[in-house]
Amino acid sequence: MQPITRPADIGCHTTIEQHPEVQPRPEVLQRPGDLLTLSRRRSRRGTAEIRIRGDIDMLSAPSLARHVARHGTGCARLVLDLRQVTFCDARGVQVLIEAGHAARENGVEMLVVVEAASMTERVLRLCRAGRELRIATQPGLVATQPGLVAAQDGPGGRG
Repeated sequence: MQPITRPADIGCHTTIEQHPEVQPRPEVLQRPGDLLTLSRRRSRRGTAEIRIRGDIDMLSAPSLARHVARHGTGCARLVLDLRQVTFCDARGVQVLIEAGHAARENGVEMLVVVEAASMTERVLRLCRAGRELRIATQPGLVATQPGLVAAQDGPGGRG
């Protein structure tokens, strides 16, 4: 998905995709000029995954917060996949931290996945979000402590 430039006169648009193999009745909202795409799936093992694509900014952050609050409950583990996020501002970081606090209060383990050395990873590091969030640089990791976790390469792993 190529980044979409937003004219100043257009409001925030959000697309919500759901995986039909997991969710039998997909709820899809598509509008021209969508800036943020959210998709979700839930495994049989109690893990909910929300994939986020596009910009997380002051316009799209409220939609993200609502989506995470609605679909990040009733699971043992919540994974927020930010590997396709193209922009994240301070409001986006705030929404992620608030989601982490809400998850902990509800007994849900939350993990944020970012690309290593990406803009999103740098923003989270600069904002010291690792003090509040469990952040991994690769999917499929088990992060054992708050903070940034590196990829594991097998039984011994690294990181």
